[in-house]
Amino acid sequence: MIYSVIIPVYNAQKYLRRCLDSIISCSLNNGETLLIDDNSTDKSWEIISEYMQKYPHFFKGIKTPQNGGSSVARNLGLKMAKGKYIIFMDNDDYWINDKIFELLRYASDESLVVGGFEVSFFGRQLMIQERDRYEEIDKVEFLIRLIQPKTQYYYGVLWNKVFSAKIIRQYHIEFWEDIDLCEEWSFILEYIQHINKISLVPSYFYSYTQDNDNSLGKRERARGENWRIMFSVYNNMCMVYKKIGIYEAHETEISTFLLNPVIKELIEQVNANEPISETKKFLLQPFIQNIVWKETGFLHSHKSHEELYFFL
Repeated sequence: MIYSVIIPVYNAQKYLRRCLDSIISCSLNNGETLLIDDNSTDKSWEIISEYMQKYPHFFKGIKTPQNGGSSVARNLGLKMAKGKYIIFMDNDDYWINDKIFELLRYASDESLVVGGFEVSFFGRQLMIQERDRYEEIDKVEFLIRLIQPKTQYYYGVLWNKVFSAKIIRQYHIEFWEDIDLCEEWSFILEYIQHINKISLVPSYFYSYTQDNDNSLGKRERARGENWRIMFSVYNNMCMVYKKIGIYEAHETEISTFLLNPVIKELIEQVNANEPISETKKFLLQPFIQNIVWKETGFLHSHKSHEELYFFL
């Protein structure tokens, strides 16, 4: 079997048919689609059962006994997968065309293949990220581009990539199950350490939609928990970049990399009319002025980022 598509599903009845039909329109040969229902409370499992009955050789599903989050669901999918290559997909997204198979042509046992995508919000296209030519880079260049503001989305998401199942199994790579925010980064960072060939393919095939309030990525969490997760992921990033030997040359960019989720978190807090501490207001002001976080001196006035988290 050439490929396995892994899709965590949670209360996705409104979008799931569109997602699955887009896969069917591309191909039903030489692959499988694994649907991990994370204990949905709507009709998602009924839809999954319908597709499994109609296409038993291609769609396989399981419903978890309790809601564990996207990381748990994806890890179950990895255990079930029989394909040589792994492709991830979100339950409210869809494939625009069959160009995913152009990515598969570049895949190998020890590589990562990256393709293009669009981002839409309630039907309005916000952004397209694609390349105009094929390029091959190594893991050092990948890690450098990952932390650049203009390219971090392209390099940092799961669903525009083809992973080698051999690498995942050989090095026991899985998602952190105690987090459901920024979990893609930790998975990609672990994977990228074990390869040295990344193919960037000029094939735009994926539509990432931001109009599902029940998405796996939109769980309610305590604000303090969000901050704890982000600093855990940040500390892991620092460890990987030090291991590869490029931390000192890119320390400022790595520090700045955390700004996107931090700003998003603060904006969500404002929109929810939740009070913001004076410390967070202090942090937000430099962001607005586009000053590098490190240059405020605030982070480095504390012994560790964990200490900063407790201070917040």
